[in-house]
Amino acid sequence: MAYLSDTCSYCQKEKEMFGEALQYFNVVVCYGAPENNPNPQLCTQKGISAVPTWEIEGQMYAGFKTLGELATLSGFQFEPAGQ
Repeated sequence: MAYLSDTCSYCQKEKEMFGEALQYFNVVVCYGAPENNPNPQLCTQKGISAVPTWEIEGQMYAGFKTLGELATLSGFQFEPAGQ
């Protein structure tokens, strides 16, 4: 699960990094435009104090994470393109 905000520059970088693949994640917008369906109540309930925050198997990881870092945290194995 990804907790993001419309106004966070690091959140925008995360969105760009994932591109269209972000649609396969459960994304909660903590703060943002009404059309993006922000859910600050859930973010407060989950104790989100910084965005982006990633929830992986019940653990919270705050701050910008690279694809490699997220793969390591989640146990995902991947082969980089071109190899």
